[in-house]
Amino acid sequence: MNKIKAYTTSVAAIAMLLVTIAECQSNSRQERELRMADQAILASSAISQSPVGKRLCVENEIACVGPDKSELGLALIGARATKESRSALVGLLAYRLDGSVAEDYQCYVFNAGPVIERDLLNVNPDRLNAHCREELQKLTRSRSASFKGLDENAVCADPNSIRSKVKELVGGVKRGIKCGAGEF
Repeated sequence: MNKIKAYTTSVAAIAMLLVTIAECQSNSRQERELRMADQAILASSAISQSPVGKRLCVENEIACVGPDKSELGLALIGARATKESRSALVGLLAYRLDGSVAEDYQCYVFNAGPVIERDLLNVNPDRLNAHCREELQKLTRSRSASFKGLDENAVCADPNSIRSKVKELVGGVKRGIKCGAGEF
């Protein structure tokens, strides 16, 4: 009887260990994917705001074929309904998103609903701005010729803009605004 109980306990412990390992692998994969998506959004924004990047599509249209990296990155972040993806979504407030990416961003936040409200209210605009500038410097440091003339302020949202956007998003969430599937 003790052997059966010990065996059952061992099997249960191994099962719990396997579940924990699977969760860790899943979480680390999700973290990597969210980080890649964030980097794609930052890189796309920096390229589109740099003088060299602006000329690239005009001079060589093959350089700009295919979907925009910002849109793909945002779709990857917004497609998940996890705490980590909502945190990554809120973190995108650090960037100056424009055009369809900004509209889609707003839709993802609104569609997340009340569960994202606390994350929005806990945003530290100064920290987000500093993080954006640090990441942008890492991106451009080894590629200074390609990003010559890039204005950090065209990529990174200033703290006051972040505060304003947070108010706008929280207001929309409180009013229950949602976007239909065809809107983004």
